[in-house]
Amino acid sequence: MKHKLAVLTGPVGSGKTVIFESLKKRHPQWAIVKSYTTRSPRPHEQDEKYIFVSREAFLQKVHSGDIIEHEEYAGHLYGTSKESITTLLQKESVVITHVNLRGAEFIKNNFANVVDIYLFVPLNMLKERVTQDKSRGIKDMKEYEERFRIAEEQNKQKNNFSYIVRNTSTIESATDKVEEIILTHP
Repeated sequence: MKHKLAVLTGPVGSGKTVIFESLKKRHPQWAIVKSYTTRSPRPHEQDEKYIFVSREAFLQKVHSGDIIEHEEYAGHLYGTSKESITTLLQKESVVITHVNLRGAEFIKNNFANVVDIYLFVPLNMLKERVTQDKSRGIKDMKEYEERFRIAEEQNKQKNNFSYIVRNTSTIESATDKVEEIILTHP
């Protein structure tokens, strides 16, 4: 079987993490690329999708070139390890990750057989989702507005991806579409 790297991307509130988690439950044999973050775990989180590190350790990984993409949200750094992807692709048939747009572009340009999927949600729906999600730890409207401005710019780039999944109804429906794309991608 050919090795595939499935990359989910989209703006904050597009469902990347929830769909990612749903796919992992449906396909526990698929390998997960863990992201590094400097934030503390949320009460419901486990170590399945993040590696929690200090800011200093994170910046060392950036400096060494292991963190291939990173960004800062709400004062915390998030990033993806190139070494983690490479190691998983050597031994697993399907590897999945969720990253920001810059990370998705890097992965598309540096790895073979990438299934690149953009999760699209109209801006008004994103605003509703994000403002109702208290687990995000956003403290003021300035931070919300900045995220929405970034989301609007990101949505303009959706056509740069091989697949666009409109996540406007249920998570299950969007997960079904993403799963079908991954399973049928040559």
